[in-house]
Amino acid sequence: MVFAAQVKLRSDGKTEEANLIKEACFSSPTRAQKINKAWRETQGNHTVKPYTPCEALAVLSQADLSKSSYQFLRNGAKAQGADIYPPYYKVKEAKLECYPPNDADLIVTDDKVEIKLQALLDLTVSRLVQLQEPVLMGLPPSTLSELRLVSKWGCDGSGGHSLYKQKSDVDDLLFDSNVVMTCLVPLQIYVVADGLKKVVWQNPRPSSTRFCRPLRVDFHKETPEFVLSIKSEMDEQIKNLQPTIVERDAIQNMVHVEHDLCMSMIDGKTVNVLTGNASSQTCNVCGVTPKGINDIDGVLSRAIKDDTTDHGLSTLHAYIRFFEWLYHVSVRLEVKSWRKTKDLKEQVEAREQKIQKEFREQMGLLVGVVLQGKGTTHDGNTSRRFFENYGTSSSITGINHDLIFRCNVILKVMSCGFEVDTVAFKTYALDTARLYVREYGWYPMPAAVHRVLIHGADIISVALLPIGMLSEDAQESRNKDFRRYRAKRCKKTSRVETNKDLINILLTSSDPIISTLRPLPPKPKRSMCPAMLALLKGPTSPLSPHEPS
Repeated sequence: MVFAAQVKLRSDGKTEEANLIKEACFSSPTRAQKINKAWRETQGNHTVKPYTPCEALAVLSQADLSKSSYQFLRNGAKAQGADIYPPYYKVKEAKLECYPPNDADLIVTDDKVEIKLQALLDLTVSRLVQLQEPVLMGLPPSTLSELRLVSKWGCDGSGGHSLYKQKSDVDDLLFDSNVVMTCLVPLQIYVVADGLKKVVWQNPRPSSTRFCRPLRVDFHKETPEFVLSIKSEMDEQIKNLQPTIVERDAIQNMVHVEHDLCMSMIDGKTVNVLTGNASSQTCNVCGVTPKGINDIDGVLSRAIKDDTTDHGLSTLHAYIRFFEWLYHVSVRLEVKSWRKTKDLKEQVEAREQKIQKEFREQMGLLVGVVLQGKGTTHDGNTSRRFFENYGTSSSITGINHDLIFRCNVILKVMSCGFEVDTVAFKTYALDTARLYVREYGWYPMPAAVHRVLIHGADIISVALLPIGMLSEDAQESRNKDFRRYRAKRCKKTSRVETNKDLINILLTSSDPIISTLRPLPPKPKRSMCPAMLALLKGPTSPLSPHEPS
């Protein structure tokens, strides 16, 4: 009878109905029950839940949509009977909540745009309190006045930006191609209760641009004098910071949040400027020069300069500096000379070409290639692949296998975001430095590598949070966002309008609530070897934005 029903249905052109009967009768014994249950559920008052304005703004930010693109998407959904996107004016109202409420806190001119530090921190804390309201409601009322927010900040310059045909009221000629961005990233809100640190909120991706908040954008070349002026102005604002007070109806007591800031989102060049170090080949911590940098015992006896360990370790640039260090050693292995003199130049260049060819053939890496106007191909991704494939890298370069492996362990421990055992780290790093001097003592260790291997433990010990959370990755990546937003999302009617649109987009894309609504991209699964685990205090998974400790 079932077979006859199928034949009849198929002859009438009802293929789907015939397949449904076959699925219900000849599949698993419970299949008919499951099909019936699914059908009953669809008969209820099932409606599509529309996006809230904040959720729609998160979609707009994640997909990098303009107003016209959003309207096109909304009209298309409405045409299909799914009116899930709110009108744009409601999305615009949600945008206004991402901006400082007081217009006086936002300064926009032809050559810069700036938000006062106090205003940006107040806005950020207000949004975080709104986000973490359920967690704060569960805390004892007495602890709500003892919360602390740890943030990192820094500045970075970039060049090669677009030049627009716009008039300026500034007397001096503006060089739009050079920009210095100053940003802030909130990392963690915590409270100390009964001698224990309780985390209320933690940034799930401290090295991402998701929470990278703009402080100021200056159309200016990144000169030492300008960097020092930014540092001086920021120090004055930090000195005058007041606790942020937030009042929410659902929370009985007002929330008081103190602020701790660390200037760690900077590269080695900026650190040298801030510490008064005239040469990049000289260590800014102990002052050792290339002449004595390989004398490990002599270096350990040198005194550390004051205030030179407060800027963290540049973990992103550390990968690049370590890679370039071993690469330059490898191309000189045959001549064993630091300086590439005229009589050795041909031999060194021949070996370099051989190494470049093998990297391209075996690992698909472009090594030592100069990019017009952009430096070289030595970036973070190239460096990470070099150290992750330490066996292949060792066979290509001829560098000691154990040395590359140990450098890989040190760099991963610095970047992992977990608490580092400084005693074990110092011993391991010093042993790595001694191994290098024993094998390749004829090539002076670069100052950036020396800073990690010799002074890394001292710098990590004074950091407010795990050193991996204080990296400069977010600041570096924000330059790409700046370039994209300024070209595609800003009005070009005047410099002021362009800069105002730019700061608004940067504020919206980094708003805590909007960023939390955006889905987190999956992280690549990387296991930790025993050597890495031995240098950590006991890794624990970082808390999500909604989880209390």
